[in-house]
Amino acid sequence: MEKTLNELSKKYPLYIVSNGQIEYLQAIVETYNLDRFIQHTYSIQLMKSGHKSDLVKMVKNEKQIEEGYIVGDRSSDISAAKDNAFISIGVNFDFAQEDELKQADFVVNNFKDILELV
Repeated sequence: MEKTLNELSKKYPLYIVSNGQIEYLQAIVETYNLDRFIQHTYSIQLMKSGHKSDLVKMVKNEKQIEEGYIVGDRSSDISAAKDNAFISIGVNFDFAQEDELKQADFVVNNFKDILELV
């Protein structure tokens, strides 16, 4: 995963936009030293609505992003991509459920396979 993140970060700004709580996300970024690759981390706690689509829209506007990809393992990731005119890449691991990934534009079974799609 580290190699893939490194390759992606050379070509694209990477952001974590998550339903996770701020403290949890910070712990993950610190534990795995992800700040080498990730530009910024956004928690759902920033949105009163509690909707990931709204959080992605905020990041999209803040960073003036016109096109991109959302990679995730849950239906909220796929919906957030569609609601914001991004391409969705479902990753079939961790918390992924097959029925949730059916709506994704692409599905990968291995994180490194993302490199072939972008």
